[in-house]
Amino acid sequence: MLRPLPPLNALKAFEAAGRLGSLAAAADELGVTHGAVSRQVRLLEDWLGRPLFTRSASRIALTVDGKSFLADVGQAFTTLTLATARYLDRTPRAVFRVNAPHTFMMRWLMPRARKFQHMHPGIEIALDASSQPVETLPGRFDAAIRRQPMTLSGFKSTPFLTEQCVPVISPALAARIGLRDPADLAGHTLLHSRSRPALWPDWLALAGGRHVRPIGELHLDGLMLSIEAAAHGLGVAIGPSALVADDIASGRLIAPIAAPRLVLEPFRVMVPADPIAHPAAIAFRDWLVETAEREGGLASIKGPSNDAERLE
Repeated sequence: MLRPLPPLNALKAFEAAGRLGSLAAAADELGVTHGAVSRQVRLLEDWLGRPLFTRSASRIALTVDGKSFLADVGQAFTTLTLATARYLDRTPRAVFRVNAPHTFMMRWLMPRARKFQHMHPGIEIALDASSQPVETLPGRFDAAIRRQPMTLSGFKSTPFLTEQCVPVISPALAARIGLRDPADLAGHTLLHSRSRPALWPDWLALAGGRHVRPIGELHLDGLMLSIEAAAHGLGVAIGPSALVADDIASGRLIAPIAAPRLVLEPFRVMVPADPIAHPAAIAFRDWLVETAEREGGLASIKGPSNDAERLE
């Protein structure tokens, strides 16, 4: 049998007004109008069939019945508040471990991860940086991101983000030394990444600039360092588009040479194959795919453009 209960909003309005001794103060606490509180209190009185307040032009006062009812209602709200707090305190947040290459994590995943956390507040993300093959990783992971294909029993790999390598340069350096076509690179220092040493040679070959001789070359440990060096005006880097997109959008870097485009293998995310047992992993994978699609990241997966070739 259903227990008869008065409207919750009416109870909240009455409890606040009775505790504070003022309809206006109750309205301020609840974030509603004075009239809304008054109507809710009247509704509760009609529902109970008896007055809870005496009213004058300037104040309200609880009736005898109102004082008794307030004590019970206040205790009920306290019980609900404490029960909710105890429930939240003992509800563990699911820790979701993501393993991804360091540069990708720093320059693409981390700036966007806050949106995933906002959409899924019950999932706590733990990020681990690594580029080693997933089958040799020493610790547990719930999702792994790599550029190369991944195969692991019980997991499924999904491509979600394709990059096009483009030369990037700081606006200040471009203003001093023009950069409009590949031949102009002869007046610049090229910034190389030791982790991806073939990017500049492959792009120059595609651009017909194999014989371009820059005034200098600077070799750095990784893509992130070469991109940062470009932002500080040390030369021209060859930047995978997903990793320099935010810098270009902010104006920190520019990509003045529109073509050719050197298309790389897509980034893939590998998560457990069973969607029922691993809902957080599926939510993370779907969020990656949707984010990449929204930013145009899947455009080249269907096939490289006429002036680009796909690299392994």
